[in-house]
Amino acid sequence: MDGKVTISQLQRIKREGKKSVGLVAWDYQIARIADRAGFDFISVGDSVGVNLWGRSDVLDVTLDEILICCRAVRRGTERALVSCDMPYGPVQNGKAAALAAAHRLIGEGGADMIKVDAAVEFPEVVRALVDAGIPVFAQFGLTPQTASKYGIPYSAQNSPAAQASAEASAKLIAEAKLLEAAGASLLDFTNSGPIAGAAVAAAVKIPVIGGFGGGPWLDGRVRLAHTAIGYGEKWLEATTETYANTAKAALTAFTALVADARAGRQIKGIIMPTVVIDGIVTRYEIVGSGPPLLMYAPGGFNAVAEAWSTLGIYQKIKLLDHLPAHFTCILFDRRECGQSGGRVEPITWGHYVAQGKGLLEHLRIPRAHLMGGCMGCAPVVAFAVAHPETVASMILYWPVGGAKYRISSHQRFAEHIAFARENGLDRVVTLVSAEGKPFGAEPRGGPWASVIKNDAAFAAAYARQDLARYIAVCEAMRDALFDRDTAPGASPEQLMGVGIPAFIVPGHDAAHATSAARYLEECLPQSRYWDVAVEAQTEDATSPHLLEFLRAVKL
Repeated sequence: MDGKVTISQLQRIKREGKKSVGLVAWDYQIARIADRAGFDFISVGDSVGVNLWGRSDVLDVTLDEILICCRAVRRGTERALVSCDMPYGPVQNGKAAALAAAHRLIGEGGADMIKVDAAVEFPEVVRALVDAGIPVFAQFGLTPQTASKYGIPYSAQNSPAAQASAEASAKLIAEAKLLEAAGASLLDFTNSGPIAGAAVAAAVKIPVIGGFGGGPWLDGRVRLAHTAIGYGEKWLEATTETYANTAKAALTAFTALVADARAGRQIKGIIMPTVVIDGIVTRYEIVGSGPPLLMYAPGGFNAVAEAWSTLGIYQKIKLLDHLPAHFTCILFDRRECGQSGGRVEPITWGHYVAQGKGLLEHLRIPRAHLMGGCMGCAPVVAFAVAHPETVASMILYWPVGGAKYRISSHQRFAEHIAFARENGLDRVVTLVSAEGKPFGAEPRGGPWASVIKNDAAFAAAYARQDLARYIAVCEAMRDALFDRDTAPGASPEQLMGVGIPAFIVPGHDAAHATSAARYLEECLPQSRYWDVAVEAQTEDATSPHLLEFLRAVKL
């Protein structure tokens, strides 16, 4: 249904033999989501008292309280029709009180239609509202407000025993026709059941909607938002099938948040800050307190801050559960990775050094410990060579290197260059936009894949480049970064001149050859090598060693 939903459109849906659907909601955010989902109407129910505010009876909700909910839903709704419940009291106090309340719900609350509970007992009120030009959604059957009178608990209203019987059909049809004659635009038949519900829906021309005890035999359905998404403590153990279980998801999320906060980690959902370094945006995060520790992330060409918690060995050893309690950990997305920006140029380890140095300068940190994971070890040693006065110590965890690593890195560039040469750079952009994978996961996307994915202007400029020049840039970058079968980043002569303490932890696979770690041990004069097998690199074993090393070095 296009455009703003109207009552006449809901009535036409019935005439066409189709179904309408509504949602009971009480707040702006749910209304926004429901409106996008395509609900025909949103009903602001007095059930808010029981379901959201923890009250025992819907009769406790006041007019002023329901107005707050109605205004919130109105602000969140553009397309759906908004109905608002008349709370208990005004209808029971007569036509004048009901009219005054309805005018407030329409004028102050922004409702399109007023829902009247126990409407069959007050047909004169329905008629008075309609005569005043106020559309009425009339509720009958076993309603929340009449249930208290009959001594039926609110929680029992959705049980089969509460549904209308075949014997009651004639009476219920008469009630429905009475409300239709009074001018109601829609009917809410609560706890209809399949027999009486179908009979009533066939007997009147206006739509008959059902929530509690309703079903496909009616002209439409309305459901509590919190039931649809499984929101509320009772859903933590519930076995009833619904469309989502927000309660379980929330419990998992809240438990993780508590753990992150108590461990000194950054809380997720907070937008990470950015800084422009050499014309390129760097996304960074600061976690913990103590002496500064600049951390070049692992992950190859997807070196993002989150990799310290989610990637391979780092997920296992949980460094960020321990280091932030003693050090100010400075995490960041390396340029051309994650949410950081980039620029098409022949990138060297020096470019990555400049990013880290610029970040420290932005934070006004003159001297820091440095840590690199995997490929992040290369810019750490290059940093120590270029700015020894800034580096207090180095931790080199699983440094990349070895013949297989160099060969596979060259092969990755070769695949990208071949794809670009055969298909053009516009096809590279199309591929990255469709798949969204970084260079390490999809070589054809190239080393600027993450920037292409996140920055439309960059992607457009990227596609317009001269192909021959671009290929030359890629080849120069490949040769600058992966020029040796040892550990990249600095030459042996440069490393031997670095008088900075280093702690080296070896890896043992095709990308992290143990020989690369041994090479760094050999070349760095103040290196300390932790000779430990990968399987022995556990959470309990690793952090104490790293903390002992860092604490022994004074800034």
